[in-house]
Amino acid sequence: MGHEERGLAGVLTIEGLSHFNLQIASEEGMVCKIQAKMGKGTWMSKKFWLALAAYVLPTFPLGFFWHLSTFKAQYDALGLYRPDVIIPMGLISMFIQGLIFAYLYPQLFSTANSDWLKSAFKFFMVFGALAWSFLVLPVAAKYNMAPVARFVALETAFTLLQYAVTAPLIALAWREPKLS
Repeated sequence: MGHEERGLAGVLTIEGLSHFNLQIASEEGMVCKIQAKMGKGTWMSKKFWLALAAYVLPTFPLGFFWHLSTFKAQYDALGLYRPDVIIPMGLISMFIQGLIFAYLYPQLFSTANSDWLKSAFKFFMVFGALAWSFLVLPVAAKYNMAPVARFVALETAFTLLQYAVTAPLIALAWREPKLS
């Protein structure tokens, strides 16, 4: 894998489902190096599937009722959404996000029983901010809507609620059993 026009080269190696390395380098040196190794039994474990469910199961009804019921009139007034929302595309998006979050959580945050609340807060801060930066600011900047401040307020509130609900659930899904 390479991208010669920009002077970048990349190497991706995958060792089964448990380990991968991605290295991207320029002529000047290493640009990015990512290594991920799933712990024994992590990939496709019960905790993985519980974490996926902890994201998808609350996110779908929250998103559905928030955007298409509770605040439908406000979104309609913005003139942003199509009249025939394609719900399966939203579900696919949520499923992909859930897979990524379920995979990354034990790599980035403590799963110790005593740390679950602190780890949930960190997840909320990191991925809530990331989601807000992907889903609120660029949409407000690109799409023709008025007033923009109303959209930003609605979507900021939704993002805060979504991650306030899902972060502790994902943390609980990955929490190690309490030691006796």
